Amino acid sequence: MAFALFLALAACQRQGPTFEDVPTAPNTPAPITPVTPIVVAPRPSPTDPPEDPPSGGGGGAPTNPEGPTSTAPVARLLARVYFIECASKVVPGSGDAAEAPVGCRIHLDVTPKDSTGQPTVAVGTPKWTYSNLAIINASSDAEYTPTLTAIAPGSLSITCSLDGVQSNTVHITLK
Repeated sequence: MAFALFLALAACQRQGPTFEDVPTAPNTPAPITPVTPIVVAPRPSPTDPPEDPPSGGGGGAPTNPEGPTSTAPVARLLARVYFIECASKVVPGSGDAAEAPVGCRIHLDVTPKDSTGQPTVAVGTPKWTYSNLAIINASSDAEYTPTLTAIAPGSLSITCSLDGVQSNTVHITLK
């Protein structure tokens, strides 16, 4: 048995150059590949305008990306459809849309403005009103930018009130 083991080991020995026969190169460092950091924006506060929708459309850039600079009282509220999302993709050109397919998500936005039209810091919390709750599921996690899921066809009117000021009415048809 020992002889068979010896024959097996002898057959497995490597033929050709050994490690010592391989030429060596001087120790050179690998090239350095620059790393591009990924910037992650912080979650907006209730007084910040909403972030731009993901690429592919939407209602355009916020009026003031740094957030409200005015502390004057709220004089008017601008409510709007910010963008519509279907199958986790933004529908191009869907900002301020008047129609949305059933099954899609409607992202809303309200911006409090002072008497000069500048975004302002509100005192209270926005209160959204929907004319037909039977055709939507409404999120309550984002006070200034709620999301609605269209669950049935129909017409929907949406308003918002904040600090004693009533917004414009947004009309949207779910198809």
